[in-house]
Amino acid sequence: MERENTGSSKRRTFIKQIGAASLAISGASAGTAAATGSESGDYNVARTSGTVTPNSKGLSLSERRDFAEKMEQRYGTEATQSLAVEPQQEFSASADVDGTLVHSEDGHVETKEAVSDHIIDIYETDVYTESGARRYIYHHWSTAQSLQKTTYEGNLVEFSNHVNHTDVSELKQYKPASSISRNGTDVDLGLETTATSKTGTGEVTASASTTVELLEDTIEYHPNKTSTSTDEFAVRWTGNYEGAQEASGFHVEQRPTDGIRQFDYTFELVSDVY
Repeated sequence: MERENTGSSKRRTFIKQIGAASLAISGASAGTAAATGSESGDYNVARTSGTVTPNSKGLSLSERRDFAEKMEQRYGTEATQSLAVEPQQEFSASADVDGTLVHSEDGHVETKEAVSDHIIDIYETDVYTESGARRYIYHHWSTAQSLQKTTYEGNLVEFSNHVNHTDVSELKQYKPASSISRNGTDVDLGLETTATSKTGTGEVTASASTTVELLEDTIEYHPNKTSTSTDEFAVRWTGNYEGAQEASGFHVEQRPTDGIRQFDYTFELVSDVY
């Protein structure tokens, strides 16, 4: 990955605005979560990974509310735009999704030069196939921020939010489905999934949408961690940036009648010195 050190007044102004934000670490909600870190060439890489099963607790409703509020306090409104605090069935939703939120899994990752927070929200829809398989919409949300130290300034290189289904579920759709590079503009993301109702008497569609303010560089699906053949999807931001940036994406899981909620997840952060 080629570095492009093109520091701008916008970058430096934005990091000064958010530099006073709280950086307290949020606890990982999965008992199997594990954090690792390493150096790869000129970059520092850290990740948190875990497994979600039917026995995983996830965030409670009050913890989910607290997460949304803490993220805005920590990173500012520009870097949490698609984690809107809006009432949906008496708590804060992460996006506009047709469905009922049934599980949330969060994690925190940090390197010497940056910090990031991540969440996966799972929505149960009323969309079924003729065989009785039900569809679920997953919203992946992540944000990262470079850090200012006494002797150096951090730089964001990449961060990602990955789910790999390990049961009999199928990955049916995902967004973004391409690379999107825009500086300082909003990126609208959305998808629709259509099949039959539970009774099989008519067609039903569930949709999901959100907006990401892409301050710099690129958001995309991760080409090495997204495949319908392996039933995995990852959204990532990649670039070269001082400041805070968010990334957001969706995928649709089709779970058969004998299937269970079971997947591995990984939240990853890559940084270096500006």
